[in-house]
Amino acid sequence: MENVFFEPWVGENYENGGMFGKKVMALGESLYCGGGCPECGKGKADESGNNCWTTQKAVNSILYDYDNCDNWKKTYLKFERSLVNKETEQELRNEIWNSLLFHNYLQIPMDKAREAGSCEDYKTAEKAFFEVLEKYRPEKIIVWGRRLWKKMPGGDLWTESEKIVIEGNSERTGYYTLNDGTKVEVMSVYHPSVGYSWDYWYKFINAFINRNKLENN
Repeated sequence: MENVFFEPWVGENYENGGMFGKKVMALGESLYCGGGCPECGKGKADESGNNCWTTQKAVNSILYDYDNCDNWKKTYLKFERSLVNKETEQELRNEIWNSLLFHNYLQIPMDKAREAGSCEDYKTAEKAFFEVLEKYRPEKIIVWGRRLWKKMPGGDLWTESEKIVIEGNSERTGYYTLNDGTKVEVMSVYHPSVGYSWDYWYKFINAFINRNKLENN
């Protein structure tokens, strides 16, 4: 994956579907670390020699250093609870994240939380995104945040599909078509960092994950 700087986290049970029975990818928007490294964005983050903060390190911190109460971990906490609709402790947390693939869309870090990349940053990240899809072939993608959803690739590889409707509320869905015709379904949620009700989003996520697989051409 020559365009991927931040390698995704791949749970040890992701390939067999883990607790979800399907290959599920959570898609964050970006990492933030303050920046300033001259090698950032070149090669791979874990090979840069600058002790980069990476997607893999972030999830490892959730699994092995959760009691170090960094504020950013609340984002991951709310999201993981929206996958199971209950409060989570470490054993369940490990099972959840080891069932997921987690990728950050932008391939350069932001200086601070909630900062957006430039239009060019999102466009550049498209190649890395499709490299990840082709290699890991998720069945379902859950996108963190409306901003990222609006900036994701469209064009010939994207198709809008049926909305999920629950109790009068609806969420858009769609799918990307990979090189061999495989369809990868996509839905967005609010970004878990703020204004995120995990019991509300569980209803949509559960319906989305368990919706019958689209037929491939």
